[in-house]
Amino acid sequence: MADSNSVTLVDGAVILSYDQFREVNPNGLVSPEYNAPMYVRNRMVNVDQLLPELRQYKHITTIYPAAIMHENSKPLQIAWGGFDYVGTDPFMGPYLEFLPNGVNYRLDSISKGRFLDLRILYEDDVYDASISALDMDITGAGKS
Repeated sequence: MADSNSVTLVDGAVILSYDQFREVNPNGLVSPEYNAPMYVRNRMVNVDQLLPELRQYKHITTIYPAAIMHENSKPLQIAWGGFDYVGTDPFMGPYLEFLPNGVNYRLDSISKGRFLDLRILYEDDVYDASISALDMDITGAGKS
């Protein structure tokens, strides 16, 4: 009896297998359908310990990512923004590129709002990325 949830690979596509501890480069063909980009989103970033007044506007001005990536990886793309009312769309800044090469150790863009939104996009379907920290410069700026 065939499994009704099984996936059939077509056109010679393979699921990429990569052992980062034993191989320098991955083997096989990459199938974008099965090695999709990574997308991480943290809506309503919690900074209440920093600024306990919920109604206070918060500004993120700089993010200092810490990540481990393969030297041939595409950059991480990080964007952040803010919004004033729950259930509304945030006003997002641009995606800024980050590589852990010591050159762009910080990402600068200004966003504000009562609630904050953070997005990370990694479009490389060959190599992996490990994010260990995202330090942020956050300040308060009055009440709504």
